[in-house]
Amino acid sequence: MEFLYGTKQTFLIELSLEPWLVEPTHEASLETQLSRMDIEKFEEIIAYARQTSFATQYLWGVEWWYYLKQKHKHPEFWDAAKALYAQD
Repeated sequence: MEFLYGTKQTFLIELSLEPWLVEPTHEASLETQLSRMDIEKFEEIIAYARQTSFATQYLWGVEWWYYLKQKHKHPEFWDAAKALYAQD
């Protein structure tokens, strides 16, 4: 593509940091949600993303992180994201 169109900015979009569920989030048990996306997996995905060549990356999941923090008193994802954004 670079040969045809020249050098263009590239970025990673839709880096999913939320669970993929078969039902709406509010209907899934907390156990199910955390079995599909726990803080260790969150950190693994971030580590993997850092190894890519993409300087700009758009993360998905902020609504879920906030939902967990507010509704379930699980702030670990929100806090991890806060720390991540504070690095920039």
